[in-house]
Amino acid sequence: MDPRDREIQERWAKGIDERLELPPKSFPIVIKAGTIVSSPEDLQKLLNLESTPQTFTSETTSLELPGEYNIPSTDPVIEVVYCVVSWEQLKDIEKQGWAEEEIVIWYQGIKRFAKIVLPPKVKAS
Repeated sequence: MDPRDREIQERWAKGIDERLELPPKSFPIVIKAGTIVSSPEDLQKLLNLESTPQTFTSETTSLELPGEYNIPSTDPVIEVVYCVVSWEQLKDIEKQGWAEEEIVIWYQGIKRFAKIVLPPKVKAS
């Protein structure tokens, strides 16, 4: 590549980087009775947050896959309450080793997986 072309390409990329601000990655964590995160305060304690996280509501939906893999859901639509965590906070939850379940919800106008943090299973004695 011609050095002048490379310089133009680098200046162009730098200009885009300076103007483009990507939103931070965020992930919904479901607030549900009987789970590790049964309230926003539980999530606050779990992640050692300074303040109680804001809650949002949404509805469950189905994940549509292309072609023969698309199996229509017969599950009823359920309203869910969730809080939003960052990528780092999500990894902190996963490092703690809790069991997880995922559901699909409407999140910021698109279908997204949301995590439910489950309590450990009690072994029968």
